[in-house]
Amino acid sequence: MNCRYRYVFPDGSARVGEKTGTPSLIEAAGYLAGAIGVTVVVLA
Repeated sequence: MNCRYRYVFPDGSARVGEKTGTPSLIEAAGYLAGAIGVTVVVLA
C-alpha cells in the first residue's frame, strides 16, 4: 500500500513523507525512531 506518514518528535520537529508498506509497520517505525505522534494515511 502507498501511505503518507507524519512523525512528530519531542523537540517539535516533524518528518513527513510517503512509503510503500503496511500502515502498522510504518507507524511502528515512527515510534521506534522516537516519535511521540504518528499519523499514517493510506493513499487511494
